[in-house]
Parts: sequence; structure tokens; C-alpha cells
Amino acid sequence: MRSSQPGGKSVVNVCKKCMTPQSNLNLVCVGCGVALERLDIEDVGYIGHMIAGKYEITEFIDKGGMGEVYLAVNASLHQRVAVKFLKRKFISDEAIAHRFINEARSYARVSHPNAVTLLEYGQHEDGALYIITEFIEGESLTKTLKRVGPLRFDLSLIHISEPTRRRGI
Repeated sequence: MRSSQPGGKSVVNVCKKCMTPQSNLNLVCVGCGVALERLDIEDVGYIGHMIAGKYEITEFIDKGGMGEVYLAVNASLHQRVAVKFLKRKFISDEAIAHRFINEARSYARVSHPNAVTLLEYGQHEDGALYIITEFIEGESLTKTLKRVGPLRFDLSLIHISEPTRRRGI
């Protein structure tokens, strides 16, 4: 079992109503006008944390440029799920935080056998934004591409574009 390594601390202001990180200069949310809450965020891994009151983080899966992905288990259903956290260093960047939330909304608009299902999204008690999806066992796209080489563009485009085009994504 792997986990992320502890790091430093940062401070961010977050709107508790719309879950949007804001500039540390703002006192109220620029989107909805609610007073912001100041959060001290310590960069530690999430193994052992409970997310949304029902998903226990059990294992670190991988990290990318903007996020970290963990395996979690829905305690009551014993269902394995994937939890993607936006890296804490991006929480105070409003544009990136909005992109992350829009990613969750995009998941919610697509229903297709080749796309993961969004279960929920939100903000952890430490201020980190997360997306929870079904967990699909298997090889990552990065590993597949390294193993088999580039995918044929025409086939990839058909699988990707059809369900998203119908929903205006």
C-alpha cells in the first residue's frame, strides 16, 4: 500500500455554500456572496480518511499533474470507488478549481458503457475538492499507451465523441 508523502501547510479561503476556493484577498465569495472560511491545509495523504461520511480511503493509486487518485470503499455497501482529489497547491487557483468542478459536472452528464459513473463530488473537511467515481479494475490509459502504442485516431474519436456530443459536452 502506497501513500502520498506529507508536505508543508498552506492557507486558502473557501466558500462553504458553493465549495469554490477563492483568493486569499477576498472576504466573501465572488460567485454567491457568502462569507468565506479560512482553512489551514496540511499536505498529508488520505489513507484512513472517511470521505462524505461513507467512503474510507484504503490505498493510494496514482497522481497526475493536477490530482491524486485513491481507492476507497463504501463502508455500508462494500463497494470499491475511485476518489480523485485536486492537489492542494491548486485549491486557491479559482480557474483550476472551477475546471475541477466542471469535470465532475461533465461526468454527471455522460452515461455510456465506456465512461465511468460519477457517484458524487464535494469538499473534504480539510478543504480539498474531490470527485468520487466507480472504480474500474485494470490498466491505466498511460500504461496501455506505453504497452500498445498510439490508439487509432478514428476509433478513439468515435468512442469518445458520440456520448459527449449528444449531451453538448
